[in-house]
Amino acid sequence: MKPTARFEGLEEVEAQARLARVGPNVLKAPATRGIAQILRGTLHEPMFLFLLAAAVLYLLVGDLGEGLFLVGGALVSVGLVVVQEMRSERALISRHCTWNCPLARREPWRSPR
Repeated sequence: MKPTARFEGLEEVEAQARLARVGPNVLKAPATRGIAQILRGTLHEPMFLFLLAAAVLYLLVGDLGEGLFLVGGALVSVGLVVVQEMRSERALISRHCTWNCPLARREPWRSPR
């Protein structure tokens, strides 16, 4: 039977040289957006702009009640989008933290004893 290849790690000198050359083997922290950036992005979405244009049209035509109702709905919609985006940002950050945590596991090429 032919002997299988042995997997060995880098020598200490080579590992230090690679660490100095390319840096540690960790993921970069994801870029996060603040509330202002999320709000700015939401206000530039076409559907929200159409909703505001319809509200302004209602207000200009003279139907104050429907115009204010549409503005209120737009504000609630923006609030929900901002809350959901903030939750998504937090989830991505917490997921990033789990990717960088050291793992304790058995090397797959070594047989259990």
